[in-house]
Amino acid sequence: MELFAEELHFIGKNEKDKRTDLCIHGKVICRVKGHSLSDDTEWCVSASAYRFLESLFYDHPAGMEEHLIPCCGHMMIPSEDGCSVKIIGCTNGIDFDILHEGEMIRLRAEASGDILIPYQEYKKSVLSFAAQVIAFYRKNPPRRFEGAYEREAFCAYIAGFFSLYHRACSSSVISFADYEAYTDASILGICKNGIALEHFDFIDFAACCRNTDKIIGEYNDDDLSITFYTTPEPIMIRFLPKNIWEEHIAVDRPRERFRSLLRKIKDFGYSLKKE
Repeated sequence: MELFAEELHFIGKNEKDKRTDLCIHGKVICRVKGHSLSDDTEWCVSASAYRFLESLFYDHPAGMEEHLIPCCGHMMIPSEDGCSVKIIGCTNGIDFDILHEGEMIRLRAEASGDILIPYQEYKKSVLSFAAQVIAFYRKNPPRRFEGAYEREAFCAYIAGFFSLYHRACSSSVISFADYEAYTDASILGICKNGIALEHFDFIDFAACCRNTDKIIGEYNDDDLSITFYTTPEPIMIRFLPKNIWEEHIAVDRPRERFRSLLRKIKDFGYSLKKE
């Protein structure tokens, strides 16, 4: 199975406008056993990747007004807990059945009829497609939001996307030779599943667990940092003054934010070791 995207881009009159476009657009190519299940039209690639990731765990019956390859994603509605998102678009799109049958996947489309492929082959193609989306978001500037709702919705998209992606990858190999470093200004939002970061990354609490004690990382009281056991490399969040006022007057603000995150992590049922 071939599943990939081409001509990826954001829409906008200029670069500033493009930064407020939360969706990736482009062509989606889907071919299975010589059958093409897509066309050369421009589609909403980011919404398509999300739905293909969902299909790794759940059947996707066609005709439910949630196209596998949708034309657009006009609105993202975050779930109540902020851990997933419902993407609403127009009535245009490409859709077909994806049905789980043991170790096989049945794809049923008008153009091809029924096609059976191994689940592992299907998963490999979907994860490769999702990796394209991750890479494109990360190589572009962080998204900018017109309001609090858009920010909340995009955080839920990140949380849902990476929860599905990490669940499918099932990778537990972590290297402590290096780490990714961010400041807490990079945090877009927090939900019970993890922390969404503005560079299109996600600290997945469940994926960070290394033992039955639900330890997901370690913290340092002296330099106000938390290092999470993410794969393939840990992610460190440092809490720094956000501006001159905090640096020179409100010296405890970074520590307050640091302590607040520690409390939230505990409330979600996870723990951190003290360095």
